Order: sequence, then C-alpha cells, then structure tokens
Amino acid sequence: MKPIIDASLVKVEAKLAETMKIVANLFPRYHVTNNITVEAPQELIEQARAAEGRSLPAADLSPEPGPPPVRDSTQPSLVLPTRIGIVKAWNFSGLRLQVEFAILNDTDRLIAIRNVMALVDGNEIPDPQASGYVQDQVRFKQFVDVMPDVRLPSRRRRLPVLVPARSGLWLCAELETLEDVGFGASERECSLFVALDDNSTPRARFAAHGDSFWAAVLARMQETATNEKSAAILGLPITPIR
Repeated sequence: MKPIIDASLVKVEAKLAETMKIVANLFPRYHVTNNITVEAPQELIEQARAAEGRSLPAADLSPEPGPPPVRDSTQPSLVLPTRIGIVKAWNFSGLRLQVEFAILNDTDRLIAIRNVMALVDGNEIPDPQASGYVQDQVRFKQFVDVMPDVRLPSRRRRLPVLVPARSGLWLCAELETLEDVGFGASERECSLFVALDDNSTPRARFAAHGDSFWAAVLARMQETATNEKSAAILGLPITPIR
C-alpha cells in the first residue's frame, strides 16, 4: 500500500544546520498545489537538534517486521498504512484527518460501507446515527481522491460504498470534528471504525505518534495556512495496535 504522504512533504535540511526549513505542500481549496517554505523558530531547531532528527524518518517509526496479524476470514477487516494525514486549513480550527485504509471482504456476500468514523483516546464503538457533537469522535465528511500532486474531494465515491464478495477496496476518507484535541502533541491511542449494512463494525486500533516537535510543526502549518488562505496536509506516523 502506498504511503499516505510522500516523504518530501516534511524535510529537514542536511545535518540540521544553522537554519532548518520545513516544506509543506499546500492545497488551496484542494484544487491547486503550491510549495511554500516555512521558517522554523529557533526553539524548534534546538529541540530537533537534541532529538538528532530521529522523529522524522518514517523508517525509524515503523513497527518491527513480524508475522502478519491473524484475521477472521468470516468477517471483513481493515488494514492501515503507517501514516495518517492531518489537514490544517485557514477557515477551520478543529481536527480534520485524511485516513487511507483498505477494507478486505473475505466473506461470500456483498457488503456496503454506510459510515466511517474515528475515535481519539478510545476503542468503544460509536453510534454512527448519533446526532450532535461527541467529544473525541471524528466523523465522516467525504471521500478523497489521492493523486501524485493534489488531493481532491471524490466525485465518484459516495456513501454507501459497495465491496464485492472475496475482494478488497482501498479508500481515503476525510474525517473531522470541531474540537481541537491536540492531535500530534502526544501519543494517542485511536480507533478507526467502518459501519456496514449488516450492523457490524470492523475496527482498526492504532497509536498516533506525537510530541512537542510535531505540535510545533502543526502549529506553524496552521499559521501559514491561515496567512495564505489555503490548506496543508502532514503525514503523522501511526503504529497499528493488535
């Protein structure tokens, strides 16, 4: 499965020299791609030096290789990549995520996806029909088409999504909540839920990595997106929890 964000979205200059610049791809209204350079504050540079850049390479944050998890072949299951996209937009101050996942339908029946949700700091299955705001619950907004240079709201994917028997489907869902829960500032245990037409809800648990360095990067992204009246996306490392 291709990673959610190309490694070029976040770079650190070689050897973390006197100046460090973080490059983020901006997607104004999700239709045009601009490259801008964000000057990192001095305290962020010093913190990055102290960490020797270990928090940035994806390879250092990936789980150790091992046997694949055992899946129940009688139920659909979810597979996640190693990163989750955090969107910072000039006109939105809550939490907006872009989650890529594969749903594997190992059953002999057609299934239909009727909702996609995520829960921050929890694993209890949320009620997809519940109305109103629920703290730490990140709800479905739309599907996104991922292309090499831009991400666009999908015109071909709408709920419900059908998955034929004995097949799989790769999707990217954009989820959001009005609450800024400090995603990226510390490690958080989260769950992705996919509600199906038979009232079953496959889930995938994962740890979203974060610390003060990532929090500072995201804060600067928000500031830049606001000034540019645009939006930026960053791939935050995640690790599946079995």
